[in-house]
Amino acid sequence: MTNEQIKTQIEHDALIDPFALGRIPDPGYDIGGMSGGPMISLLWSGSLLYWALGGVISEGWPTLDLIIAHSADGITELGTVRF
Repeated sequence: MTNEQIKTQIEHDALIDPFALGRIPDPGYDIGGMSGGPMISLLWSGSLLYWALGGVISEGWPTLDLIIAHSADGITELGTVRF
């Protein structure tokens, strides 16, 4: 992770199916079409646990199970990315 990018490697053995739909993606799953979508961060402060926009997905590498996003800190009020 840098100030501009967040890189997430999918750990398939740690994935859960929160809605019990049976739709956990296999390793190497084609993640095309996710660009522009949100990368959500799970944060905590004291005893408060909350979700926040971490970034906007810009790239995906299915062979590496890697997702790259531009950090939300770089998004201006007009919606442009300043990095």
